[in-house]
Amino acid sequence: MAKAIILMCATLLSPHVLPCFNAQVDPINLKTPVEKLYDGDNLSTLTIQNRSIFPRRVYARFEYPVDPGNRNYGFIQTIPPGGEITYQAPAGTDIWACDGRYWEGFQPKEKLMVTADGVRDYVYTVSEFKP
Repeated sequence: MAKAIILMCATLLSPHVLPCFNAQVDPINLKTPVEKLYDGDNLSTLTIQNRSIFPRRVYARFEYPVDPGNRNYGFIQTIPPGGEITYQAPAGTDIWACDGRYWEGFQPKEKLMVTADGVRDYVYTVSEFKP
């Protein structure tokens, strides 16, 4: 398994600048509870396609069965024209379409799109994936 490398650079408000350095990060410690519990079995794939000639931003929130009520899992992604994004979710995961930020106490308009069954794959266009 390849190690993740994070390039960190810091600057101070004074004219002094700290040099850039590489830090090795153990990817196992960065895994979510879902990634730790599911190794690829019983996963559904969510694909969102942008058939527009303009880039489109998508907000999706995942509510995992191992961490119910936690509103901090999901993604914000800008999909280029003609592009698509793909995510995997374990069986029992509720996948919500949102119209904005869903973390830090924000309460956007949401719509439950699907509960992943771990068998089927789900494909939506950007225009379908809306609350």
